[in-house]
Amino acid sequence: MRWLIAQNAPERLPWSMLVWALVLMGMVIVGWAVIVVAKRRSEAYRNSSGPALPFTLHDLRKLHEQGQLTDAEFEKARGRILAMSKAALEKSPPPRKSSGASVTEKKTD
Repeated sequence: MRWLIAQNAPERLPWSMLVWALVLMGMVIVGWAVIVVAKRRSEAYRNSSGPALPFTLHDLRKLHEQGQLTDAEFEKARGRILAMSKAALEKSPPPRKSSGASVTEKKTD
């Protein structure tokens, strides 16, 4: 360690300290940015309604009516869609209750 300090001339020591201070500050800023991005992505994933369904019940009915799905395939796919929809509803937070009078009150004469 003494060799390293002795190698740097005394007039260069403040500049090297400044460089390392800037490097450390840069690392802190990059670390903070990574944490912020990760937190936002995590919140977005938690708030999402889940994976998008590849098709709707209406699409399934059409395929079944056209004969492209057997009764067993239709029931299996229908059950999966309904289960995913139910899980998404249970995962979503309950609606907020309004705190105040309704704005659209009608007067009757």
